[in-house]
Amino acid sequence: MTENESAVPNAQLLVASPTGPPVGQVNASKNGTFEFGPVESNTTYTLWMRIAGVPYKKTITTGANATNVHFVKREPTGKETNLTVSGGDPASHVIQVSPRQNGSGLSVVETLSINNTGNQPFVGPVHIALPENATPTGAMFRNRQTTFTRHDNGIDVNATIAANDTAQIGVAYNLKGREIRKSLSHDTDRVAAVLQGYNLSQISHSSNLRPGSAPISMLTNQAPIQSGNEIHINVPKNARQMANNQSVDDDGGSNGSDFPVTILGLSFLSIVIGGILLYRVL
Repeated sequence: MTENESAVPNAQLLVASPTGPPVGQVNASKNGTFEFGPVESNTTYTLWMRIAGVPYKKTITTGANATNVHFVKREPTGKETNLTVSGGDPASHVIQVSPRQNGSGLSVVETLSINNTGNQPFVGPVHIALPENATPTGAMFRNRQTTFTRHDNGIDVNATIAANDTAQIGVAYNLKGREIRKSLSHDTDRVAAVLQGYNLSQISHSSNLRPGSAPISMLTNQAPIQSGNEIHINVPKNARQMANNQSVDDDGGSNGSDFPVTILGLSFLSIVIGGILLYRVL
């Protein structure tokens, strides 16, 4: 139904299991009612509905209250007020740093889990702040390359995110200098800045970041970071670390020409998870 309780006739709904895969599809009647089954008892299912390209999501748990469920079609909003960077696993904002191919700067990939905490679907541009001297080379939405709009202080990536849902947005960029200094565009719960192959003791950073306990060089945050607050990471050219722990100047790496769609491998994820969890325990 709509917000004024008018029926949404002939809507098509997708039913997803607790583990994610679809288990069925149902069509609402002319008066907007629907039913589906058989279902497992005391099990949570997710209903998805898409109207005119706008996604809607409803989570239900089978039981006594599952026989009278209202799925409300609310008007979408383009305001970022209810967007946060949260709910990501192992971190909601992952910053991967590597040397550029010509050794004169850094190549950076940021991946953000954008959570729509409101009760309306979000449709519109999501702003991602970038360092002042950044040159963006690609963007991603839900693991697919997408276009972006460049602004003085960052980029905008068009997104559609259902209420109470999370979507990943990524941006790849090159830096001429050696410092990542930027304000966060949204409230952020967990940050993981991964500097694999760098000697963390030679890297300076803002006070809201701390070293993580992991086999790779990583910075994380101890407390959530609010929108507008700044983070910075300075990576000297001689901070690269060889296998024998000797320092070496950057002289090779990724040129960032294409957006790396496969960002975190499983082994890499386990290392990041371990670094964040160990730091919290300590």
